[in-house]
Amino acid sequence: MLGRIFLDERIASLGYAGMLTTVVGVFLCALERETDNEDRADRIPDGDVLFSGYALAFVNVFFDAMGAFLTKRWGGPPLDALDITVIRFGAASVMLLAVYLVMKVSGMASQNESLEDAVLPYDETKPLLESGKRESLVPASLIAMTRREWFLVSMGVLLVTCCNPVLYNYALFQIPLAFAITLASFGPIYAIPLVYLMKGEAVTARSAVGALLAVAGVVMLARS
Repeated sequence: MLGRIFLDERIASLGYAGMLTTVVGVFLCALERETDNEDRADRIPDGDVLFSGYALAFVNVFFDAMGAFLTKRWGGPPLDALDITVIRFGAASVMLLAVYLVMKVSGMASQNESLEDAVLPYDETKPLLESGKRESLVPASLIAMTRREWFLVSMGVLLVTCCNPVLYNYALFQIPLAFAITLASFGPIYAIPLVYLMKGEAVTARSAVGALLAVAGVVMLARS
């Protein structure tokens, strides 16, 4: 709708059919759950939690579409895809770091106040706070990471946070907005072979049908 109303991007009927087919295929793949031997009945959230989750996911998708629209509408020369990525994610990094520091510092301050006001039985053989529960600006999980874990995290940042948005911004200026956003939702399709190779999970018939529908939809998009 944003592309048609504000960017005057016209899409043929086959393109709309391809988008719908792709969405159905991705939806079928997204319905797949991890298969293990644990009882998952106690982990199923209630209705209110599910509604909140779906609502937040919908808002997230809307913001993503708005970000793509704003990038395409007011981006472009003299800014290239890399310039736009640096502006968007550089500003986001600064803002997230500021929010993170404010929350951590305020959390540490409130914890110290509660400890000062609390009346606790004194035991000189035990520390006031267990070492694993002490607050700090740097999470203990980061400090305890191995060299291999740091390498994997760094590769994730390089590929997902750096390369992915650069390529996505480049695609926005080459194809219609609706096509770019549709193709960007292909995550569940890529997850099928990755889960099979890395975790040995079997590919179900539903996920296979979903993948075929998604690929068929992309073919229809390309030919429209």
